[in-house]
Amino acid sequence: MDVARALEWGGHMLRESGIDTAARDVEILLQELLGMNRSALYLDRNRALLPEQEMVFQQWIEQRCARMPLQYILRKAWFMDMELYVDERVLIPRPETELLVEAVVQEAKGMPEPPQILDIGTGSGAIAIALARYMSGCRVWAVDISLDALAVARINVEKYGLQQRVALLEGDLFEPVKGMAFDIIVSNPPYIARNDLMELAPEVRSEPELALNGGQDGLDFYRKLCHAGELLKPHGFLALEIGYDQGRAVSDILRKCDFKDVRVLKDFAGMDRIVLAYKWK
Repeated sequence: MDVARALEWGGHMLRESGIDTAARDVEILLQELLGMNRSALYLDRNRALLPEQEMVFQQWIEQRCARMPLQYILRKAWFMDMELYVDERVLIPRPETELLVEAVVQEAKGMPEPPQILDIGTGSGAIAIALARYMSGCRVWAVDISLDALAVARINVEKYGLQQRVALLEGDLFEPVKGMAFDIIVSNPPYIARNDLMELAPEVRSEPELALNGGQDGLDFYRKLCHAGELLKPHGFLALEIGYDQGRAVSDILRKCDFKDVRVLKDFAGMDRIVLAYKWK
């Protein structure tokens, strides 16, 4: 099998499986397999795959036909300017979550000292690692209830040499950090309503339900996270990713917990995406 045949066969198989991004996906898989960019791929269409490469490629196509996300197949995902290790134990980092990181970095400007940050539900460690890299001198405590997720996060923390600045802790929400105080608490919690889970794309349903299921109305974790004020220092703030239509509901929850200056930030599509809230006392 040469590159041209691989593109043709792989694209056909993916289209037959109902994958709308078939052409793009087969290109990405071949680029990764052969270590080539897209232009080189088409310039070298007659290049023959080695037997072991052909075997891996066929396996990858089979996995994608079964609706396994590309990130799980390749064991990598891009977030900010980072290449992170991911597998089925963690949620795949989304571009929307980059907006959460950017909002925290912007909001923290002017803090007199490098902040101490708590990341609740760290998953792959994407948020914690990005904040540690973009905010000089800060320390991040990254909590997750899943030991499997923490094992993935540890791979990524070590990849970027941040073991001294990102602490990984196992436990539920605030339990591992009782008695501590933070300048910033950040989280991308599960926020999909339970009844909506089966309507998600098959690729999304393959991700850990623990990282998706936000309870009956999708707001269960926000009701728990509103107690973050007990761990925030005076003038500290809470930053949360939310669903596209949850801005008002999450804002109301936070205001009832005595948070001030509650603001909803939009994503590039004009949808609710981030909530910022302050503790002033």
